[in-house]
Amino acid sequence: MTLSFGNYLFGKACVPGRKRTINQDSTEIFFPDEENPLPPLLALADGMGGYQGGETASRLVLEACAEVYRQPHYASDHEKILVQCVEEAHRRVKQTASGDAKLSGMGSTVVAAFITAEKMHVVNVGDSRAYLLRDERLTLVSQDQSLVADQVRAGRLTPQQALKHPKRNVLSMAINAKRPTVTPILSAVELQPNDIILLCSDGLWGMMPPPMLESLFWAAGNEFEPQEAAEKLAALANQRGGADNISVVIVRRRDREAAKTLADDVTNERE
Repeated sequence: MTLSFGNYLFGKACVPGRKRTINQDSTEIFFPDEENPLPPLLALADGMGGYQGGETASRLVLEACAEVYRQPHYASDHEKILVQCVEEAHRRVKQTASGDAKLSGMGSTVVAAFITAEKMHVVNVGDSRAYLLRDERLTLVSQDQSLVADQVRAGRLTPQQALKHPKRNVLSMAINAKRPTVTPILSAVELQPNDIILLCSDGLWGMMPPPMLESLFWAAGNEFEPQEAAEKLAALANQRGGADNISVVIVRRRDREAAKTLADDVTNERE
């Protein structure tokens, strides 16, 4: 069921994929209560470190986000709160791993975003992503922390070379039990009334080239409510192989103008 808060509609899907037996991804949407002045918070984590380790790590990340979100804050401290979420997540992962040798190698990515009426504030660690769909163009808002993404930013690889690089799935940063500190990346983008927001793990974006993801998200985001659109995208990633767990969060404004889709482009042959 599509969730709503204020003028926004929200949907999410989190499935194991076709080739995994356990879902190591976690997703959640946090809404404020009467004592909390914050805007809604989207959070998505992709765990790693074996079945038990990955599942535990991603769960700990979202539990940390929940605890930080519910603490007293100034409503305007969006970036500070997002960094606190990452720091608390890292602390919990390290603490839990220190008491269980089976979890010593666990870790997780995270992408989290505050959605206000005017802006999206994003934090990410690793390669789970935040996108913005405006008109028919899908723009990556977050910045991957991976071997190939770092080399693209340094000018050593082109984006096209990165797509086929044999080490494209190797992370350069993650919330990890063995890492002393983490360095999150903060991003922000001004929102327009017809924008659609997408958060996802690499189980979605890694299963299709960017132009395909752009066209599929445009179609799903315009033809369906956010919950059904999230489920459709997860199903499409599964159809393309479902090699990893698939997490999707979609947000759009309630009063967004409907875009013309192929279903609307029908000619009456009797005219």
